[in-house]
Amino acid sequence: MGLIFEKILKLFHFRSILGGPKISKTAWLGRKGEKQACRYLKKNGYRILRHNFRCESGEIDLIAQDGPEVVFVEVKTRRNEDYIQTEKVVNNTKQKRIRSAARYFIRRFKLQYYQPRYDIIVVIWPVHEKPEIRHTLRAF
Repeated sequence: MGLIFEKILKLFHFRSILGGPKISKTAWLGRKGEKQACRYLKKNGYRILRHNFRCESGEIDLIAQDGPEVVFVEVKTRRNEDYIQTEKVVNNTKQKRIRSAARYFIRRFKLQYYQPRYDIIVVIWPVHEKPEIRHTLRAF
């Protein structure tokens, strides 16, 4: 019985019954980065509408309101900046998915009167240091 239970736990990626879902270091860092990006946006006067919005079309990390604009934000978190070029962080395929999910979000919540905007926030978070946030408005 123990072997079957272990296989089931591995199948669902659980560490233990009490430990909850297993999360990779990359996913953990990404979540921390999204929280930092959210704080940054709030601090700069944005109103956060949704976190991690998902639909059939795709996923959007953060959705916020900045005056007359609904801002769809892709957040990327890295330990160092060696290989980060903002324009290459989100490729064309990802941009299409974000735009498609944004159109769905706008229709679903009847926000046609707001102007959509697509931003990228890159969070550089070296080990044992404070994060640096780079916000590119109208990135695509």
